[in-house]
Amino acid sequence: MSENLKRAIDELQQQLGVKLGEVSSLKQTVNMLSKQIGEPAPYPDVEPEAVKTGKPLRTDVFFGKSPLTAAREYLEYKNHPLSAQDILDGLLKGGFDAAAFGWKDEKMVLKNLAISLSKNSAMFQKLPNESFGLVKWYPELPKQKTPKPPKSPPNEKAEDQPSLPLESKEDEVS
Repeated sequence: MSENLKRAIDELQQQLGVKLGEVSSLKQTVNMLSKQIGEPAPYPDVEPEAVKTGKPLRTDVFFGKSPLTAAREYLEYKNHPLSAQDILDGLLKGGFDAAAFGWKDEKMVLKNLAISLSKNSAMFQKLPNESFGLVKWYPELPKQKTPKPPKSPPNEKAEDQPSLPLESKEDEVS
């Protein structure tokens, strides 16, 4: 009977770990969005559960997560910049399913991940040595300004446009 209870406890602890990971991920997202609008992070002490506990990376920790969330969590777990290949290797070991996100061609998965990391400059910083770190690790970097769209010429008013002659009933040919 005690073996059954031990298995039940283990199962519940695994479920709890998944739920805590989901809560941590949501808090990190709220923090990131808050920082983007210039507000302080409401959850400054949030870290992925694996980092807090010092546990080895679970084989399902990235299953069902988006590529960017999984990459952010893996970088936080490792706590140092990594190449796109190293990030991908870690995600795959953690159960990341690239095909679930439309990345079915194995040859393109690495390229798709590197492009995604590069495009998300609010979260990831590409370093000169081609590795990726988290923007929060580099507070001394100036904030990147989003380019303003070019100004369009003011619309011409209808009264400024030449008017076309209107046909009158006398002009119609029967």
